[in-house]
Amino acid sequence: MFNRFGSKAARTISASVAAVTIAGALASCSSSKSPASTATTVAPSGGGSTSATTAGSSGASAEVAAAQQIVTAAEQAPTKIPLTTPLASKPPTGKTFVFLQCEVSQCTDIASGVKAATDAIGWNLKTIPFQSANPATLISALQQALQYNPVAVAFSGLPEAVWQSEIPAYQKAGAILIPAFMGPLTTPSPVVPYNIAAQSGTVEAAKQIAAWITVDSNGTGKVLLVGVPSFPLLAVYSTAFKAALSQSCSACSISNIDATIPEVDAGQINSLIVSALQKDPSIKYVSVVDGAFVDGLPSALAAAGLSGKVKITGIGADVANESNILSGGDLKAFTALATIYSGWLMVDAALRNLEKMPVVDIEDGGLPSQLLTKQTMTADNIQPANSFNYPTDYGQQFKTLWQVG
Repeated sequence: MFNRFGSKAARTISASVAAVTIAGALASCSSSKSPASTATTVAPSGGGSTSATTAGSSGASAEVAAAQQIVTAAEQAPTKIPLTTPLASKPPTGKTFVFLQCEVSQCTDIASGVKAATDAIGWNLKTIPFQSANPATLISALQQALQYNPVAVAFSGLPEAVWQSEIPAYQKAGAILIPAFMGPLTTPSPVVPYNIAAQSGTVEAAKQIAAWITVDSNGTGKVLLVGVPSFPLLAVYSTAFKAALSQSCSACSISNIDATIPEVDAGQINSLIVSALQKDPSIKYVSVVDGAFVDGLPSALAAAGLSGKVKITGIGADVANESNILSGGDLKAFTALATIYSGWLMVDAALRNLEKMPVVDIEDGGLPSQLLTKQTMTADNIQPANSFNYPTDYGQQFKTLWQVG
């Protein structure tokens, strides 16, 4: 998901991220009653690091049954938004909300959500562009935003190390910052009371993908996990996926490729995946931390003679991913990403801050999601799109909570 809000800035951002966060052969997948063991580590030819672990235990059928329950629940199309607590009173009109819009298409989706939400409550919206590839433009935009006397300023993607220097100015002005899709905050502040799409939804998505692999492989899956740990939110997925798969599938194994920021920036993840699969043809599953990273993977697999030999899974499906899933391609199961909805959630956070309310009972507000497979997309008539726009009446549900319609 981080790629949606700044992958083009990878090299520029990396120095700022470092201060805070920068921190293939698989072993045989055993169905015997053996204790956990460590498999051989193999470095991918395209760079990055790889590690593997294997575990075995009894009760595979019970694990599959438990995983099926998770999958069944995840496949259900949402009918209610995660927010349930209404505002204490109808919000005042005439306030100003500022959205800082990056240059990538997903930021345009978020902006459309912010516009619809501010229109619904009679607020003034100011939109200031910035370039993800040049973090200095975000600082300039943050400074310019204060000239409008806003109640809140929202933006996405760039990590805390880039913009935390502006917190004192916002505290003095009495305005809040609402970041999104950037991972957990390291220095919480009253100026940043909410952190949209920070963690809990990513952890839940990891559990769903792990469960799908457990069911589809009948508890014997061999998985290549493709991570980018330098991006905080994506590191959350990798950690959560490893934990979830070890719990749901004791006879499954994971081999891990950690791609670097330069590799992401150069579009090399697909070649890393192909290389790892060629080294170990027994790998049958791949899980990626952002669907946008692998838009070209089906073509890369075909060129390598690997089409139909591996099942691709992951989080944050975009239109290319969903099109491939619906067509019965190599991409099989991805969680959806509600980018337009996140714009509404930013405005909701500003409203709740005015009334000194928590955004919701979980730390990041929650995004509606669904486990997208060919079966679920067909059954629910879900058309490929960059933003998951379900439930279809989510705007009205927000307005009802806000007492404006």
